[in-house]
Amino acid sequence: MKKWLKTVLFHVHNPLISKENLIMDETFIQERIRQLVADSGKSEKLVSRELGRSAGYIQSLTSGKSVPSLLMFFQVCEYFDIAPRDFFDPHISYPLPIQRILSYIYQMTEEDLAVLEPIAQRLCIRRSE
Repeated sequence: MKKWLKTVLFHVHNPLISKENLIMDETFIQERIRQLVADSGKSEKLVSRELGRSAGYIQSLTSGKSVPSLLMFFQVCEYFDIAPRDFFDPHISYPLPIQRILSYIYQMTEEDLAVLEPIAQRLCIRRSE
């Protein structure tokens, strides 16, 4: 595991989280970027070009050959319209669809939300059965 990632992950000031319970490892960033590219329906080459990088840039990230700089990380987040906190949240399995759904939710009235809440609860209950 890269030293900087260990430092970030293991210096969590939460007594409930131990090194053994961490979900994130050195492949998390490359897998998350791979997932975002796949969810977008675009090729790695196209995403690289649209970010203003060489054609193989995203492939170098998803293969683990390199990691994005902090500036590029924020550009990747902006490109995929994902908050940095959501990028690193391992409990968010489908970040792009969630962002799209949230954009609709933010536009809803209180009445709309009252209709949506039991539907969301029902879907979650069916999923857990």
